[in-house]
Amino acid sequence: MTHTLGEPKTCQSGQLAKSRTGNTEMENSQRWVIVRMVLGVLQMAGAISSVSLLFHSGLSALSLTCVVATSFLTTVSVFLFGSRPDKKKN
Repeated sequence: MTHTLGEPKTCQSGQLAKSRTGNTEMENSQRWVIVRMVLGVLQMAGAISSVSLLFHSGLSALSLTCVVATSFLTTVSVFLFGSRPDKKKN
C-alpha cells in the first residue's frame, strides 16, 4: 500500500487508520502544521519586538526578557522541527 503526503492512511478494510487517541494521521499532521506555524509567527514577532525594544530602551530588563523568550521559542522550534532528514541525500 502506497501513501502519499496529505492523504490519510487506510486499513485493509478501507477505514482510516487511527492512532491510540482515536485521531487520524492527517489530523495529527495538521496539528503539527499549526504548532509549527504558531511557533514561527511568535519567533518573528519576538524578533521584531526584541530589536525594537533594544533600539528604544537599550539593555533594559524588558528587552532582555524579550530576547530570552524569543531565543527559547527558537530553541523549541529547532528541537521539534530542525532534525528532519534531508530527502534529497542518498
